Amino acid sequence: MEPGRKQEYRSRVASMRRLSWVVVSSLGLIGLGLGACGTSNDPGTGSGGSMASGGAAVGGTSSGGAPVGDGGAAAGGLSESGGASTGGGGDASGGSPSGGAPNGTGGESAGGSGTGGEGTGGSPAEPAAIANNSGVVTFTWPERTLVVDGTRGARVVSLKAGGNEFLSQAPSASPSGDDLFKYGSTFWTSPQSAWGWPPIVAIDSAAYTVTVDDGTATFTSSNATVAEGKDVRIKKAFSVDTAKDVITIVYTIENVGAGSASFAPWEITRVPKSGLTFFPTGESASTPEGMGMLPVTNAGGITWFQHPGMAVEEDRKIHADGKEGWLAHATPTVTLIKSFADLQSGQAAPTEGEVEIYSAKDGTYVEVENQGAYKDLAAGASLTYEVRWLLRETPEDVTVAAGDASLASFVRAELSEAGL
Repeated sequence: MEPGRKQEYRSRVASMRRLSWVVVSSLGLIGLGLGACGTSNDPGTGSGGSMASGGAAVGGTSSGGAPVGDGGAAAGGLSESGGASTGGGGDASGGSPSGGAPNGTGGESAGGSGTGGEGTGGSPAEPAAIANNSGVVTFTWPERTLVVDGTRGARVVSLKAGGNEFLSQAPSASPSGDDLFKYGSTFWTSPQSAWGWPPIVAIDSAAYTVTVDDGTATFTSSNATVAEGKDVRIKKAFSVDTAKDVITIVYTIENVGAGSASFAPWEITRVPKSGLTFFPTGESASTPEGMGMLPVTNAGGITWFQHPGMAVEEDRKIHADGKEGWLAHATPTVTLIKSFADLQSGQAAPTEGEVEIYSAKDGTYVEVENQGAYKDLAAGASLTYEVRWLLRETPEDVTVAAGDASLASFVRAELSEAGL
């Protein structure tokens, strides 16, 4: 794609996301009064449908725009004249339902020329560029960058939107000691009671082997002893769906010990101080032993934690059950949404939670954590845990504040648009 056309494409995609949010936000407000304004494209996930506020799922009608990569995003295409196409539909001279509506009937078409596009409307989105620099793998796609450091525990060390860093950064160029536990996004086995503290080096910070194949970067640890008789090997596979702007991470725990052992998967993502962490409120929540109570509020079926942005007297944490299978952290400019399988009662590891939030007492960072189901693995068996990340620009008309219904509606709309 020529540089000028690519920039125009990015600008119009951003414009369509903002338009999609305005449409969905407006429908959500109507839904509060009418009770049911929309249906879900995937009711099984719990993130579409009524969306807890009556908002219709993003995507338009069958005669509106087709999904990104199949003829343009259907954001805004709620009328039968169709929505704007961002994937290569027709221009003002034509346009079929699968190739974007003509200009003036439902929004302009970004990309593609001719008389309405061919087939399903233009070529698919370009895959992310992947560069492996001595074990440090960088994914790059429009307005996004993801960096995974295979030399340091296959940790995600950078996640950027439009050049703005989202993750907490290492305190020094060569972190060691406690500094290892203050930055990036990592992965551990749960429960923590099996290994105590600090995290196991082979899992958390030692070098992993790296392979890159067909758009996926896979990182594999050496064998690690979690506890006596509990030996594991960890794999992390990263890929990017550029059409939906979704990062997929598949974690694998392999039991390489001689006998059976039980584990749960645990993703720990560290973000800078300030910002708002929130998730749909589940059935229970508790404060783990040795930690202070995390000052959360509950409003609109959502649990909210506003980071104070300063030091406090003690480390604080919450272990909680969630709903709908998502957890988010928002700033006024960028929001990270984490999507995963929703746990049922009793599936979490002992003394742990499906959702955990940790706030360091020095006030420098927050850990936004999610865990999968606790399972018994026979010798040689393995479990997988799939998490999807959606990094989105926070809409200007959304208030990043505890209890704000528009923020929760925005997250649910983005999940629905991504088919999650």
